[in-house]
Amino acid sequence: LYRIFGLTPQSVAITPDFVLERIHPDDRSLIDEMVRRAYAKRQSFGLEHRIVLADGRTRLLHGRGHVMVDVSGEPVRMLGTAQDITERQQAETLRDDILSAVSHELRTPLASVLNFALTLREGRPGLREQGVARIVDRIVEQTRRIDRLLSDLLELDRFRHDRVVALREPTDVTRLIEQIAAAHQGSAHAIDVSTEPTTANVDTTQVERIVDNLVVNAVK
Repeated sequence: LYRIFGLTPQSVAITPDFVLERIHPDDRSLIDEMVRRAYAKRQSFGLEHRIVLADGRTRLLHGRGHVMVDVSGEPVRMLGTAQDITERQQAETLRDDILSAVSHELRTPLASVLNFALTLREGRPGLREQGVARIVDRIVEQTRRIDRLLSDLLELDRFRHDRVVALREPTDVTRLIEQIAAAHQGSAHAIDVSTEPTTANVDTTQVERIVDNLVVNAVK
């Protein structure tokens, strides 16, 4: 508790009143009601609430409590724990935001792939070879976009579970970038690569994904 509240150990007595004063004003009534209910019904409780530190920062805690009774069933005291879950909550919020963003981003390329596929199925007899080739190119382009989005999502999950390992090897970075740029030359914007020959000890797959994302964002 001293660490959670940003205090020097044993510098003050941590009493219920001390804790209550540091609970976010908007959460105090909820906590007071829950503790009183637990006391009256002799039951356990658990809840999440905010605290405000001396420097004004807000932290999120998960508290648990249990009412101890004597042999006659009368309350003697309460035992409880408090856990700082601020970082965990932030990570979960970030994950949810990214999932929402990715699902939103997926809808557009998926719709494009479906529309182009339907066009090929229903209108191919009336399409010239050049038109068919153009539609196929667009399907490939949108499918690659979906693949990049899914790769980003998987990469996020690996980072979250500390499973990312860099596989470094001598790489011709200039050639790698030229290949990535060439894959996007069909876009409405010309991509010109101007660089000196460069070899570096990098994770080729990760660098390729980084540069590809940068190019895609720049084109968009």
